Amino acid sequence: MNTIIPEQALYELYLTDIMGTTTPKSEVKKITDFILGSKEVQKQISEKIGKKNIEEIIKKGRARSKAREKDHPEFKEYLKVYDAGAQIGYGNGDLVMSLEDDVEEALEQIHNAGGIIRIYSSGGVATSELGMKSNGLDRLIESYHSSSQPEIGSKFKPEAYREIARQVGVSVKDMVYVTDDVKEAKAAVTAGVGRVYLIDKTAKQTGKKDGYIVIKSYKQVAEDTVKKSQKSAASKAKAAA
Repeated sequence: MNTIIPEQALYELYLTDIMGTTTPKSEVKKITDFILGSKEVQKQISEKIGKKNIEEIIKKGRARSKAREKDHPEFKEYLKVYDAGAQIGYGNGDLVMSLEDDVEEALEQIHNAGGIIRIYSSGGVATSELGMKSNGLDRLIESYHSSSQPEIGSKFKPEAYREIARQVGVSVKDMVYVTDDVKEAKAAVTAGVGRVYLIDKTAKQTGKKDGYIVIKSYKQVAEDTVKKSQKSAASKAKAAA
């Protein structure tokens, strides 16, 4: 009887960003419009975070986001508003977190091949969980991490990636990180992450750069790091005879 060796993930841990990576950046506008378009949602957010000037916080935070200043206090304040609004929308079914077309198939292949998939987002853990639950991708995600967790911290700091590897119990070299942010990619490379991907759909040139790999499609992560199924050596010998 022929024995088929199933697909095998070449890395133990697959850590992935969300916004701009698994999910189009238009999601940010969708959530923000949801918040700005409802005084009731803004009221619920104010009660939850203890702030009243929701629209002003959003305005300042979006400017910091555009400048990629994720460690700035105004961006962090905006994240609190964003997270609270997203949790309301995802939680009550008004919103479904969008996915890039090739993400679900790629992550399913990695998951089925034995790879551990975890999220590392700038937003809160609850937001990521509810978002992934809303689109059904939560079935593939083992756990969630956030830069707002003090023990992990900024995605721009190499130690964050080492800490996540320690928490999972794997070597940082046995980890893949996927992001759309150059500063995050460089931090992961500095941390010693085994393979780092930077998704840039508008890149003029793909391939290795500064220790990370520039790609245009999430499916390449699975194509590069999942060993394809094959017949065992015994099966091949029998077939040859």
